[in-house]
Amino acid sequence: MNHSNIETTPALSALVVIPDTFETVARTLHALQQQSCRERLEIVMVVPSAPYAKIPLRALNDFDSYQIIELPNLTYASAMAEAVRRARAPLVVMTEDHAFPAPNWAERLIAAHQKPFAAVGPMVRNANPTGLISWADFFIAYGKWAEPLASGRQDFLMGHNSSYKRAALLEYGAELEKMLQAETVLFYDLAARGAEFWLEATTYVAHLNFEKPRAWLRATWYQARVFAAQRATRMSRTRRLLYAFAAPLIPFVRFRRVRRDIVRTKFSAHPRVGLYALVLANLFVDAAAQALGYLFGRGSAHSADMDHEFHRERYIKFHPTGE
Repeated sequence: MNHSNIETTPALSALVVIPDTFETVARTLHALQQQSCRERLEIVMVVPSAPYAKIPLRALNDFDSYQIIELPNLTYASAMAEAVRRARAPLVVMTEDHAFPAPNWAERLIAAHQKPFAAVGPMVRNANPTGLISWADFFIAYGKWAEPLASGRQDFLMGHNSSYKRAALLEYGAELEKMLQAETVLFYDLAARGAEFWLEATTYVAHLNFEKPRAWLRATWYQARVFAAQRATRMSRTRRLLYAFAAPLIPFVRFRRVRRDIVRTKFSAHPRVGLYALVLANLFVDAAAQALGYLFGRGSAHSADMDHEFHRERYIKFHPTGE
């Protein structure tokens, strides 16, 4: 289903994956409705099949245009790849059902893209800053882009919440879905092609993080194995073996980086000793999963990760603040 304003071209297409019902993304769409330049946005929603009939189309009236794309048996990566191909704007931005952009988010991303950056990303805030696991998850995944920061070039940006020049993604053709399965690998590849990335620190998204330990560790395991398997596809057998056997060193290298971000942000919400212990435990799980990914590929990890890609509210203990 399409509703396009043929007299205008949207500046930015916001890509929204709906795995089941509209309620899953209602809070994200509400944040998109609050955008200062919403009339310049196209909303591209990807749904499995039936749920689109339940989308309240009146909620889309304030945007430049919208599309509703049916994609049976979708995954996050397959849905995003199809949305990129069908988007009308020259810029595309990925969204999640558990990440909520600030009102000036779209405006600032569009402005930053006037320069020749392949990707522009925002800062990130913790949407549920209530417990140590939430903070450990936050700093491991997003501490690199946590405030305070100044706008500037970055070697890579946060996955699932960054914006891209659509043409840069379309260059991957049929490989786009595979590249989107582990966005860090996508950034590595874009950088190898000479692309540059920009952190726009005048805006942010508030991201909901895991609070339940079992779900957190399971998600870490799946994501790390997919990342390593994707990265290994372009490695020789010898290089894969070297990376697999070097995996036990990963926690120590990454811990230094995570600790640097914790110190930089002057974190004081909880005792740092407990936070550091949780970070290290998670990084060892990550390293073990990466070793398997380098040696044996992703296995069933990518399909299993769908359980944690959506409905993050199932894995928290407290009501998120969104701030």
